[in-house]
Amino acid sequence: MEKRVKNIAIVVGILFLLIFMFPEKAFYITVFLSGIICTLIFELVIFYFYITKESDIPEPSVVSLYTPRPLPKTIPLEEAIENARKNSGNSLYVAQAPLERRMSALPCVCNSPEFAMLCSGGEATISELIQYIKDLLQTEKTYGQAIVKLTEISFLDKIKKKKSIEIFGKLKEALNKIGKSHLDEAQYLNEGLLENLGFIEKDIKNKHKELENKLKTSSAAFESTVQSIQKLQTKLISAQSIYQKANNDYQEAKKDLVPFDTLMKKEMKLKLTKNEVSTLQNTIKQLKENMEEESKIYLPKAQEILENLRHVKLQRAEQYRSNIQSWLGSLENCMRICMNLAQALQQPGDDPEQGETLPTLEETKKNQGSFIDKLTEKVLPNLDKSKKLSIKGIWNKTINKKVDTVQEEFERLENKSKKIKKKINEIDMFIKHLSDAEMSYSNELMRIVQSWHELEDLGLGERWREVTKGIEQTIETIEKFAAEIDTARLELKNFEKIITEYNDSLIIAKGYPELIESSQLKLKELYENRDKFIESCKNKIVAALSLKCQECLKFISSITQFMNECDNVDISGEFSSRAKIHRYQCPFYIYEVENSENPLEAFPETVKIGDPESAFWFNDLLTTYLFEWAESSKFQAWICRRLKRVYNKGRPQYMGEIQVKGVELSGQAPEVKDFTPLAKENDLDFFYEFDLWFRGEVRINLEFEVQWSLATVTVNVKAIFRSLYGRMILFYTPSDRGKSWYSFVAEPAYQIAIEPVLGKMNKVALSKFPQLNTFLVSILSKKIRKFVWPNKRSVKIPKGKKLPKNKTNN
Repeated sequence: MEKRVKNIAIVVGILFLLIFMFPEKAFYITVFLSGIICTLIFELVIFYFYITKESDIPEPSVVSLYTPRPLPKTIPLEEAIENARKNSGNSLYVAQAPLERRMSALPCVCNSPEFAMLCSGGEATISELIQYIKDLLQTEKTYGQAIVKLTEISFLDKIKKKKSIEIFGKLKEALNKIGKSHLDEAQYLNEGLLENLGFIEKDIKNKHKELENKLKTSSAAFESTVQSIQKLQTKLISAQSIYQKANNDYQEAKKDLVPFDTLMKKEMKLKLTKNEVSTLQNTIKQLKENMEEESKIYLPKAQEILENLRHVKLQRAEQYRSNIQSWLGSLENCMRICMNLAQALQQPGDDPEQGETLPTLEETKKNQGSFIDKLTEKVLPNLDKSKKLSIKGIWNKTINKKVDTVQEEFERLENKSKKIKKKINEIDMFIKHLSDAEMSYSNELMRIVQSWHELEDLGLGERWREVTKGIEQTIETIEKFAAEIDTARLELKNFEKIITEYNDSLIIAKGYPELIESSQLKLKELYENRDKFIESCKNKIVAALSLKCQECLKFISSITQFMNECDNVDISGEFSSRAKIHRYQCPFYIYEVENSENPLEAFPETVKIGDPESAFWFNDLLTTYLFEWAESSKFQAWICRRLKRVYNKGRPQYMGEIQVKGVELSGQAPEVKDFTPLAKENDLDFFYEFDLWFRGEVRINLEFEVQWSLATVTVNVKAIFRSLYGRMILFYTPSDRGKSWYSFVAEPAYQIAIEPVLGKMNKVALSKFPQLNTFLVSILSKKIRKFVWPNKRSVKIPKGKKLPKNKTNN
């Protein structure tokens, strides 16, 4: 500034000098130099304004907008609950919630695989079901072919009709019939199921395609607005960055006293970027308002599409259930045929544990001791010491004897013993192949069952786990049967060792006529033991076969019962406006819907003042309350009256009056965890924050009439409420100091299901009127939501009944 003042002084001095030198031109000189002086004064004023004064250009506010994120994988409910508990903390839930919302315990339904499939254009097919059925039928066919091939009796063996053949021949005939029954059932299912599944798959594809088109049409305007906002958000972030940089440059230029024209350019750039940021903010604000209007139009359409999607999923689930039931029915028929044949083979006294005791290998060796002793007494004295117990030396000595008749007799005995051993080997191989066929059958069934993880997404309820468990138990029974077969086979192995021992003794006894009689007696004993071993082995296999059929029939019966009790298909939850992550097609993608029915109250900020305390006393108190409510008839009558009023409010015309027959409380009592004290203003206040987890069940028994076009049907169902989890705050204070209240920090997670009471008409009514499920669930959901919505609900400290006005306290 001093420099510019000096410049003005110099110009004034030059003015007076020129006037003195050229007085006749003083006027022109004065006008010219006055213009220069005015310019310098104006520049001086401008610089003084910008340098000595702070700039009044406001910085544009940075808009906090929600940046869409890629959709994560659907997480289990337990993990979502744990994440919600960690994320809830002390954050508040106010009416004007920011777009960046906290993760609620209940994820948005738009993250479900069914909704994702519609959004991505994928088609839900039953190709995996078709593959399961094909694998099951191929397994049945392979098992049947293996058994039939194993039990085929040649024509020559049938003509011989030997006793050993007759013993195992009946078992082979029975197993042959069992194998053919598996082949027949596989052929029947192949013709009755697979051909029909092709038409069903085509129908489901068409329905999904129709729902996809509806979703794209309904969400077109909404999705377009979402994408426009997303693009503008990217531009806004870039513009804010440019503005921040321009503002920094301008501030630095002011400090460095850059030339006037450079400073003016930086100022102009700053104003342009400010205008761009403001324009983008206003555009986004307008688009958000438009999106809210579009969402109000789109939301009911999305809910309708979701309901239709439930019906398609129900159709898929019913196909799984019915087709697997068909396979179980065919397996049950095969097991009944098998059990009847096994019982026919069993004779009174065929119990292998009560039959005649078979000689062991040690006992047979002991019986053969005298025979071998006689042999060594005759042979050893005639041998050199170096040839003692040498079979080759004995053979060389005896072979030189010219006793043809003795040699022929020993050869005959040896041939007969070899035939016995050959027969035992044939039966041993038969049992081995039978065991291998059973193990292969069970392993293939287990492989198919273990690949049923896709079925967990069908929403058939917890009973479906019992179905899988029952099938696995059936497979384990088949494996036990294979193990019993191997146990029976060990006896034949022992007998085979006895025959080998006898053959070794014949090699030593050749050439000694006095040992022929002992060898013949021993061979006769082997013939008798052979029949005993074969009969015992057959009886054990038949007993194990009968036991396998009985166990399998018992498990199949329980599996069928579990499948009949499976819950209806349900897509858990509904569209949630408080979920943090949404898809483009979700009606609540990036804005918060105001709920006029339940306006949220902002409760004061909470501050933890200590570590979590023990809540055993609180849990014991809740357990006592639950037990009292479960046993109290007075509580039952009161809650039934309340629920009756709730359910009959807004009841559709086709339903008669809803009667609440009872309320059943079961399972664990509510559990309190992380019981943390909060900062309070008065010592008399009770102010705590904690996790509330209820893992029991509340079953509400309902009865009502449904007016069908054919008749009026009485329906009995159970509305089941289970698995509530939430983070809540409890505040008690004396009434003269304020109000007591409780509030959930976020909307808790819970599950509601409707299942029919056992009875065919109840299931028919629910299948013919799917809207019954929706009505019953929505009524209970609204009532529960009223009490667990994240706002303050007042509670009172009970002080007794009110006294009549005409009475006073003494």
